This record gives sequence, C-alpha cells and structure tokens, in this order.
Amino acid sequence: MIPVRGVISDHPKEQIVRTRPSLVQEVVSQLEMARRDPEIRAVLLKINSPGGSLTASDVIYNEIIAFKKETGARVVVSMMNVAASGGYYVALPADHIMAHPTTVTGSVGVIFMRPNID
Repeated sequence: MIPVRGVISDHPKEQIVRTRPSLVQEVVSQLEMARRDPEIRAVLLKINSPGGSLTASDVIYNEIIAFKKETGARVVVSMMNVAASGGYYVALPADHIMAHPTTVTGSVGVIFMRPNID
C-alpha cells in the first residue's frame, strides 16, 4: 500500500527540526521498492489529496505507467476523503479505481492559459 496523502508537490516538506522528502519522492521511492520485489503482484494507492502541482502529479502518473509496464503488476486505487485535481490525475493509470461513497473527486482542469497583453 502506497499512500498519496496531502498536497502533491515535488518540494521537500520543511519541518521545524528536519526536512522530509516530497510526496513525489516518497511515492517514486516506494514504487521503486515494489519494482525490485519479484513477489509484488499488485500495488494499492490510497489517495487522499486535493491535488497539487501539475508537474508533480504528471511525474507520479508516468511513474505508475512505467511501473506497470516494467513489472506487469496491477495497480488499484482507493480514493478516500478527497481525490481531486492532481489526486484524480494520479489515479488514472490504475487498473481499478474504487471511491468511497463520500469521496469528493473530479477535476476542473489543471491548465489555464491567459494571454498577458500590455
């Protein structure tokens, strides 16, 4: 089980005493550990995220696709309280997606372009 919890970012989490890896680093690291274990046949992603950066979400999305391609393992997503925007995007490569009846999910889009005319 790999948790995708909180804002999806590639910036390390600053704490008072120490710095923790970013959510992207944590997920990629855990996928790499699963990739090296020949006994892993499936991975459960437990998503509870309002989204985050487009690039960070895309990195996780592509890591999941690469993991599936290299290992042949299945990926199952369990959406918890919130799986919106980038959280929804990260779920898309899964073989099966489950959402709790009270899960808030969906996306209004992550790219908005506005010309700047002076």
